[in-house]
Amino acid sequence: MPPGQRAGASGVVNSAAFFLQETIMKMRSIVLLVAAIAVLIPATVLAADDAEAGKGTDIPIGQRWSGGYCGIRQADELIIQDADAWETLWSRVHSTRFPKPEPPAIDFQKQTVLAVFMGTRNTGGYGIRIESVVDTGEETIARVKQRFPPPGAMVTMALTQPYDIVTIAKQDQPVKFEQIKPKFPANPGARPFPIKPFPGRPIPGRPIPGVAAPVPL
Repeated sequence: MPPGQRAGASGVVNSAAFFLQETIMKMRSIVLLVAAIAVLIPATVLAADDAEAGKGTDIPIGQRWSGGYCGIRQADELIIQDADAWETLWSRVHSTRFPKPEPPAIDFQKQTVLAVFMGTRNTGGYGIRIESVVDTGEETIARVKQRFPPPGAMVTMALTQPYDIVTIAKQDQPVKFEQIKPKFPANPGARPFPIKPFPGRPIPGRPIPGVAAPVPL
């Protein structure tokens, strides 16, 4: 082949190689850009949620009692302001246990108890937790997160009743509960229970509606 033709063929090959390399670099840049956007969008949403949740002053959570099994079978949220109500609640929560544990000592002159219950679920893998408590100056907001088993997850095949109980500094202003949106959808047929604003009020020492009665001796 004449030298001129060899040079022309070599130029075509070099141009093709350059074009391929440039295309690969552009594709790599696009992939990196898409990945960056995928990371930034959730971060922005979470930042907005955190900013919304951050309004007011955080109230430290003191003691915590939580679990997946209890005697309260319906979804509920409670504010406990006195010892009689606390003993009643503790007895109902542990109505299926024998011997029943003694209720922890709480100074209700200085502390308030918040309790949330998810209600009976058909399997394990569920949970509920008071993530944070905020004083807005006008009311106290307890932010509650529910956990659901991902579709197809291996879970305990037993009835569960997730609950979470915490103590905070004494609250004399209205208290309400707000639900944090779960990070992934619940299993088909499962629905998060609706947490409605709950005005702060003492719970008298009486049986709580919708809970299991104590197990007879």
